[in-house]
Amino acid sequence: MEWEQKFIDLLHDYDANWKADFVDVSFGAERSIEDEIQRVSEAEAIPIAISYVIMFIYVTISLGNIRYCRTWFIDSKIMVAIGSIIVVIAAIFCGVGVLGYANVTLTLLAINVIPFFVLSVGVDNVFLMVNTLHDLQYKLKEFDDYNENFSFNKRREFLFSKMMAKVGPSMFVSSVTQITCFAIGSLANFPAVVTFSILCSISLGFLFIFQITAVIALLSLDYKRSSQNRIDVFCCIQKKILNDSDPLNSETPYKSIFTRMMAPYTKFILRWYMKVIVVVVFAVILCASVMMIPHIEIGLDQEMALPADSYVYKYLLAVNELLRLGPPMYFVLKGGLNFSNPNHQNVICGSQLCNEDSLTTQIFLASRFSNITYISRSSNSWLDDFFDWTNLFGACCKYNTTDGSFCQSTDNSPECAYCSVPRGNWSNGLRPAEEAFQRYIPFFLQDEPTDICNRGGLASYYSAVNYVLDSEGNANVYDTNFMAYHTALSTSKDYITAVKYAYEISNNITNAIQEHTGENVEVFPYGVFYVFYEQYLTMWGDTFASLGYCLIGAFVFNLLASGFNILTTFAVIWTALMVVLNVMGVMFIWSIPLNAVSCVNLIVSLGIAVEFCSHIAYAFATSECAPDERVVDAMKQVGSTIITGITLTNIPIVVLAFSYTEIIEVFFFRMFFSLVIVGFIHGMIFFPVLLSYLNSFKKRKTS
Repeated sequence: MEWEQKFIDLLHDYDANWKADFVDVSFGAERSIEDEIQRVSEAEAIPIAISYVIMFIYVTISLGNIRYCRTWFIDSKIMVAIGSIIVVIAAIFCGVGVLGYANVTLTLLAINVIPFFVLSVGVDNVFLMVNTLHDLQYKLKEFDDYNENFSFNKRREFLFSKMMAKVGPSMFVSSVTQITCFAIGSLANFPAVVTFSILCSISLGFLFIFQITAVIALLSLDYKRSSQNRIDVFCCIQKKILNDSDPLNSETPYKSIFTRMMAPYTKFILRWYMKVIVVVVFAVILCASVMMIPHIEIGLDQEMALPADSYVYKYLLAVNELLRLGPPMYFVLKGGLNFSNPNHQNVICGSQLCNEDSLTTQIFLASRFSNITYISRSSNSWLDDFFDWTNLFGACCKYNTTDGSFCQSTDNSPECAYCSVPRGNWSNGLRPAEEAFQRYIPFFLQDEPTDICNRGGLASYYSAVNYVLDSEGNANVYDTNFMAYHTALSTSKDYITAVKYAYEISNNITNAIQEHTGENVEVFPYGVFYVFYEQYLTMWGDTFASLGYCLIGAFVFNLLASGFNILTTFAVIWTALMVVLNVMGVMFIWSIPLNAVSCVNLIVSLGIAVEFCSHIAYAFATSECAPDERVVDAMKQVGSTIITGITLTNIPIVVLAFSYTEIIEVFFFRMFFSLVIVGFIHGMIFFPVLLSYLNSFKKRKTS
């Protein structure tokens, strides 16, 4: 690695100080991409940190129900906000610790995405508890079991018990549904998705435990502080009169603008003509998204991970534009054939009397359609070159007359003489005999090519043929490979298509060999980049399988946790499915390719959708209002929390739009921003309308 760094430093110096004006140099080394990603990661830490800092500031400021500027330090909940954020971080660290103890390797993708999602869920639940606590403390007299003579501690205990009775089941259903959703999502085939799902499930589990313990304790302490008119953060300072200008109304309950607008807003969208418009518009959007999904591009171009000023970015562009020959690839033939048998030779070779569908012939034909197969040209077959090598008597094969060992064809020592390779009976001696094949194949693979004997196999095939010598020095060939070259590959689509056709050609060769020989042998392709692009061959199936597992898990547990409330369960899962499909539609519109990163984000969109809908669904199911008023009552209870707790908390991700690299801007701004907005409009517009229709259907059915 050190010499590569010296090489890079040398070329940087040459490019900056020594090269002529008419010379343009593009360069790269094996370590270059890793180095540049490390450099970019350090640079990207700034916008990512800024976005999280803005989120923290927003949560700190907006968590309290502040009535007036002069009561800001009393009504604010800065310490609760800081404590809640610490709880979220602690839950993530606990998840990472559990996986570390279990020796599960984490990916950078999981570590980048998890804080965003867990913070969204955690902050939403804290907003829900704070807002419910705020509403209940002014309605204590409405409870039959409340006594005005309660001591402060008894009243606090009573208030918090009522708060948890109201929001605890909703938090439980939402949290455990998401935990189950991600746990089942760990059955996916993508390693990145598996580690993300496991870490998310464990982190959410710890988060729920911490919220119903540590956060409740923080809220209890903060309730005592605010009841005594003590200033937030500096609790030793007490204000005797909360509102100096109007002390009689200092205990007037405060309702935020979002809380006040929920009732008129919900009544407006539940008018019959608005419901029709909402259903039609969302149905059209859903149909359009479904039609766009098949056109989403698959893959991840290397250039997206690099900034435009990177020397590696320049190098990759130069490779794509200037080179006409792409990376090498190999068709690997596993052991099982007897290469000294002419019938087995015929399924491999490409010269006279070989099969029309032999391995070499199929590779050659594939190279003739390089615009389709992305195979530029095939190299010579070692088997055909060996046949020619044995036929060049007096030019190639030499042996030591004293001990029968190998001599180079250029060795003119007195003890080295030319071989007399026995010919086989097959095809009038066109090929060496079986014993001669086994004896002289090691000689061929050690012979250096020269002007006189250009068929020597040392340079081209020495590492391509694995053989074992028996006790008599005869070679039995086992595994071998045949090298070819791809065309110049520039985009993810090119790489994926190249891998796809390499596997198709390998399957065709395997079938032909098995048909002609009856041997259970296999041919498979290999290239340095295949390990990165093989996953995209099954990308669609794996993506929908991952989402399907998550949806099934969410449906089953939501159904169980809701007491088999089929109406609300169907509404939540259907809305979540719509959110995922519409986010995929946005992916096509906004040029977001489908890969492991976007697959993880799609699973996050499913979790966000469940979070948007489950609290409304629970409030709807437990509402004591008349059937026609239950949707309005549910929105009045938790609608404002969805806006302040989830939606506005995640708005600071717009900072990532100014990211240093395209990969952050595409997958962590465009996609996060899209899933938050799509989840918001479905949770706040479509979901109440769907509940209204389902409620009307249930009412007509029961009547």
